[in-house]
Amino acid sequence: MLKSLLLTGLSMFGSLLLFAQQDVRVKGQIKNAYSQEIRFIPQLDYVLYDNDTNRTPILADGSFEIAFPIEQYSQVKIQLSKEWVRFHAFPGDSVSLVIDESQVDESYRVSGENATAAVNQFYHDWNAQFNPPGMRELKLERQKWDNSFEYLAYSDSIVNLQKHFFQARQDELPEPFVDWFRETFLYRTASGLMNYYVNHCSLNHLEEGDFVLPQFFMDAVEQVPFTEIAYPLDADVLRYFRSYLNVRPDIVNLGDQIDFIHENLEGELHDALWYSNINSIFVFSLMDEYQARLDTFLAADVPDRYKQAILTQLEDFYALAPGLPAPDFELLDQDGNLRKLSDFRGKVVMLDFWASWCGPCRVQAPATRKAIEELKGENVVFLFVSVDEDPEDWKKAIAFDQLNGVHLNAQGMTDPQLVGYRLKGVPNYFFIDQEGKIAVQNASQPKSGRLVEELRAILNSPNR
Repeated sequence: MLKSLLLTGLSMFGSLLLFAQQDVRVKGQIKNAYSQEIRFIPQLDYVLYDNDTNRTPILADGSFEIAFPIEQYSQVKIQLSKEWVRFHAFPGDSVSLVIDESQVDESYRVSGENATAAVNQFYHDWNAQFNPPGMRELKLERQKWDNSFEYLAYSDSIVNLQKHFFQARQDELPEPFVDWFRETFLYRTASGLMNYYVNHCSLNHLEEGDFVLPQFFMDAVEQVPFTEIAYPLDADVLRYFRSYLNVRPDIVNLGDQIDFIHENLEGELHDALWYSNINSIFVFSLMDEYQARLDTFLAADVPDRYKQAILTQLEDFYALAPGLPAPDFELLDQDGNLRKLSDFRGKVVMLDFWASWCGPCRVQAPATRKAIEELKGENVVFLFVSVDEDPEDWKKAIAFDQLNGVHLNAQGMTDPQLVGYRLKGVPNYFFIDQEGKIAVQNASQPKSGRLVEELRAILNSPNR
């Protein structure tokens, strides 16, 4: 069903037009800014997409200006404090942006030169039709209440409308954009289907295993090419495969994911996803279990930029190694009182860095609630540090997730109070022992089922 809708009228592969590398110059105005800076991420290189590049401050009057290089047509992600949008650019372009952070979707406007103007007008019209005010909330409601068959049928109906919209407009669009859209549309659509799984579990407080995608849904998700991909390093393509490896039922651990990558993928896509999974060794604190796979990666013939990124992760890992003092911080709680990590010296602390906008964070809530209840009365503190830059979003999420513990709020992952933790993403978990030292960095996610056991092991350690 999904395959026929996606492929009819959309040729699968197009030429990739390259240009000499030139700067894109971007300037604009952020009204009602929550953010202190704005980040621009060209989505044609995996490491560049994943790392902190192309940041510029938002000045007191809301203005900003930046230039960064691209060597071919690219969509560029604009990351604000709690929202993101995209624009489309060609090498050498000058682009102007206006965004009101209090109503991003309604206010976002892009102007540019020639081809850039045509593409961004296309997306302005696209969003007016397919992402009007309230559409995000409607999708979340459907993801909460629809069963798998109902949501797949709903998604198919939207895909059919989008396909016809694109076909009606493609003659007025530049060839590189048309090629890119044809190729990546499939992956964006399939990724949207997989969002159903994550959000259905989160919104219904379901734990892993309580809900399994049926085979007909997985068949729809898998109707995309796995080889001969024209844009293997595009962010939408990579996002699809990262999500797919997490929802496929026969892939149960990181080793299975790496084996699947080796057996089924090739070229640049293989290398990029292999890097992603090796990076997960640090994210999930699996050094002991996967040291041999890490060594194999570092010795392999993969691009140097991936190896350098992993070596940087190793440096960060050893800077926060177990046994070192946990970096202290002082942040506001829900009542406006300043609290420090060191206030809880003498207790085991489960330190949870999260955000209201982070789906993988929120889906942990049911397992965390169960662990809190099981450890009630024991010498353990659950300390939740949100990186939401809007306190109202933080407080609403606390009320919804119903997690009893100490809740503090930081102003983003780059808040000076958190610099010692070298945060690159959330969720991120640390276990702190009674002496205020790191017991475990990048600890297991609550839904792993090991949380209570691991915290009790620290409580009962003879060395503490």
